[in-house]
Amino acid sequence: MLTVYADRHDAFDGEERTVLAELADTVAKALTAAENRRRLEQYETVVDAVGDAVYACDAAGRIAFVNDAFEDLTGYDRGALVGSPLSRVFADGDLDRVESTLGDRDALSDGGVALELDAVRADGATVPCEVHVGVLSGASDFGGTAGVVRDVSDRRADERARRRLYELATDPDRGFEATCRGLLDLGCERLGVDNGKLNAVDAETGRHETVFAADGAGEGTTVAGDETYCRRVVDEERLVALHNAGEQGWADDPAYERYGHECYIGTEVVADGEPYGAVCFTDPSPRGTGFTEAERSFVELVARAVGHEIERERARDRLASREETLRRLHRVLSDPERDHEGKVEAVLELGREALGVRYGVLSQVNGDRYELSSLVAPDGYEEFEPGAVIDITESGCERTVADRETVSVASMADDPAWSDKPIHTHVGMSCYIGTPVVVEGDLHGTLCFHHDEPRDAPFRSWEETLVELLGQWVGYTLAERRNEAALARERDRLEEFAATLSHDLRTPLSVATGRLDLAATDAEDGAVAESLDAARAALDRMDALVDDTLALARQGRTVGETAPTDLGAAARTAWSHLDAADATLHVADDLPRVGADDDRLVRLLENVFANSLDHAGETVAVSVSPAETDGSGLGFRVDDDGPGIPESERETVFERGYSTSEDGTGFGLSIVERIATAHGWTVRAAESPDGGAAFVFAGLEAA
Repeated sequence: MLTVYADRHDAFDGEERTVLAELADTVAKALTAAENRRRLEQYETVVDAVGDAVYACDAAGRIAFVNDAFEDLTGYDRGALVGSPLSRVFADGDLDRVESTLGDRDALSDGGVALELDAVRADGATVPCEVHVGVLSGASDFGGTAGVVRDVSDRRADERARRRLYELATDPDRGFEATCRGLLDLGCERLGVDNGKLNAVDAETGRHETVFAADGAGEGTTVAGDETYCRRVVDEERLVALHNAGEQGWADDPAYERYGHECYIGTEVVADGEPYGAVCFTDPSPRGTGFTEAERSFVELVARAVGHEIERERARDRLASREETLRRLHRVLSDPERDHEGKVEAVLELGREALGVRYGVLSQVNGDRYELSSLVAPDGYEEFEPGAVIDITESGCERTVADRETVSVASMADDPAWSDKPIHTHVGMSCYIGTPVVVEGDLHGTLCFHHDEPRDAPFRSWEETLVELLGQWVGYTLAERRNEAALARERDRLEEFAATLSHDLRTPLSVATGRLDLAATDAEDGAVAESLDAARAALDRMDALVDDTLALARQGRTVGETAPTDLGAAARTAWSHLDAADATLHVADDLPRVGADDDRLVRLLENVFANSLDHAGETVAVSVSPAETDGSGLGFRVDDDGPGIPESERETVFERGYSTSEDGTGFGLSIVERIATAHGWTVRAAESPDGGAAFVFAGLEAA
């Protein structure tokens, strides 16, 4: 309000009032203009404080206002920009998009639009930008546009770097070292620094070892932790960033004095859930500004990728170690020069080394009696020696025996179930893993490994599997030895039986045969001579029975060494041993050479041929030819043209004592089956093409 006072009545006439009104209007406009200028100055101050580049254009699309940040972004001063079209600061390829956007008033009015454009600086360089454009209202419906321009160079660089990081980390053809070096090089490029390093920290000594460096310098060297920038990263488990170390309180720090890095950013590397060390990037020159959030995030991403690579490398090492352990185990178990005790000792040594423990023990348990059967330790066992016997409660295997399952403990001192056990408190055992040894369903004892120092982590599932595998092998070999001992005893009894037969029966048979020969010479009565012939036949049958019994007793269940054998030649040799003048033998030309014990193969064929002669007559025709198999090695068959074997009897013909011939002993085909089985072959009775008997052998190996 504009007020004028006078000391007289009706002091102002109409003209004076008009002048006064015009004066009031002028003052009001002046005050409004002053207020607008004040507000504009405030707005400009606010816009400059925003940090992003800001511009305003009039309704004709000419630049009316820019802030300081816009000048810095484009390299133009305000005077050169104001009044120019907005297209002056954008690349030619973006002009159409800019003009199209400015022409779309509805889109601009509806909350504005966002564009990604390349700004062209005064020096010709391009800057990738994100532009947010909105409408300015004026006296008319459209007063112009305003925009906020943000430099996204760092974001674009971060996106490219992240894509490259992903490619590096997922490349299956890159090894551990190549991947880590690639990540360090990428970090240096992304951050614009001179060097990058991966440091491993020794948890006990605190020393830092340079595992890899982008420039290769100092790799393999270690320094005290307090002389490194990374100590704060490790100690505080956080990212540390310095853009001007000398001015940020590090001038007197031992690490600054040693290296002189002005620029540093580093963060912790974690592998398998445990601290490994740190990855860092350094430069001798300071940066003008601090590291951005995007740069900090990228360094943390590199650290996670490196940690993942360390985990993968450890997994590859574990896999390679397991493969080598299994190869060593195979070499031990297949070594023909080692006896059982030697193999057990080697298995204990292998398990001890694979598990990283001092002791490996095989025990035998009988009730509460615990006996150390075998023991492997680098320096012996102070408390016990092989053969020592203690109560099961004084051993570490009490739970293994009671539960009959694998038991493991990484630290007895930290486990209430173990901490007060005598084996820990008195003997000093600190970690243990053991598995029961079962022989043919019965508990024999335990196979266990232990150490006098605790483990940092529980036994892995692979380690438990390895111990169980070793325990199962020991149980299998013990069962095999038990069976071998039983077989040896059986062989001894058979040999004794065979010797008894040979001595106690052959001598009387020889005497009886001799007396019959004398009696036959003097016999004149035909009936007497016929009786003597019958007696001689009975004695011959007894002699044959003794021969077959001896052969059956002496044919072992396995064949030791084999040699390349001509199957056709063996058949002819076997035929020549028989009285078969009126019979015929056909041997196929394509019979293979096979691995066999030549003498026992000939005996097998003799018995098959003799079976044909006994059951098909003296004029039987016999053939030997290759046989088709179901894929189980080579095969051959022996066919005759006799009466054949009824299908219902084809499985029983191999039983000892089975015979359909009055003169047969019933042992011939049993001997055939035993010799075949000893070679690892199979034999079955079948029908020949002529309706006679056929014996088909399979499982032979070419030689």
